Amino acid sequence: MTATPVRGNTAWWCMLVALCLVLLAPLTLADVPPLLDYPNHLARQFVLAFIGDDPILARFYVPRWGIIPNLALDLTVPPLLWFLPIHLVGRAVVGLCLLLPVAGAVTYHRAISGRLSYWPLGAVLFVYDGALLRGFLNFVGSVGLALLLGAVWAAWRDRRPALTALIGAAGAVALFFCHLTGLLFFAILRRHLDFAKRSGGSLL
Repeated sequence: MTATPVRGNTAWWCMLVALCLVLLAPLTLADVPPLLDYPNHLARQFVLAFIGDDPILARFYVPRWGIIPNLALDLTVPPLLWFLPIHLVGRAVVGLCLLLPVAGAVTYHRAISGRLSYWPLGAVLFVYDGALLRGFLNFVGSVGLALLLGAVWAAWRDRRPALTALIGAAGAVALFFCHLTGLLFFAILRRHLDFAKRSGGSLL
């Protein structure tokens, strides 16, 4: 497989969309995807969303907030439960975590090579891995987000340094609340990109 031009590549985009739909298809088969830690995530989001209005929940649970990692789901999902069904929101979150690593791989490859290629689409083969099946949604999402931020850093650091630094700083905060591994991964990507620029070597 060879790299292909960015513009006018209908076949490439059709394949990307088709592969993403295949990844999401299992989420339509059950209200509760068979991910090990997913029911715990779902129950915690429900409690956080409704504990203020439910005296029975308030008897057993007390939210204790702190500046710690792994809070991405706890900060974003409960507000959605106020007006959307819990199983719909839960599957949407799982779907987003499925697509983020694929989007990150494709975008990062595009940023460092300047071309679209079929090779990064192979990321779909590794999405349903052990981390996802164990329900580590914050971790999986952080990997995809780190790749997206790495792509922004590679594409804009010379043309828009101030905006790139701002996005990088905001992204680092988001990654901290997602998972520390994602933050470390982003730091490694940045260091690799900066080293390659200074040394004049290839990014690939």
